[in-house]
Amino acid sequence: MGKPHLKRNVKVLLAFATLRGIGIGTYRTLFPLYLVHLGYGMSDIGGIATIASLLVILTLPLVGILLDVIGR
Repeated sequence: MGKPHLKRNVKVLLAFATLRGIGIGTYRTLFPLYLVHLGYGMSDIGGIATIASLLVILTLPLVGILLDVIGR
């Protein structure tokens, strides 16, 4: 009885993950090219990527704690 519902959920999650993957891949490919077009050097782009990664590293544990406290 619950199987059609689960199959639909899997299809929706698959579609979401596919679109998300395409979007992130496109962004990570085209954004540096756009920055180069604006005149930024590769060292600048590397610095921007490093800062972005550090922000993610610092915020993800906080998000995890909030999810544990608040719940879904």
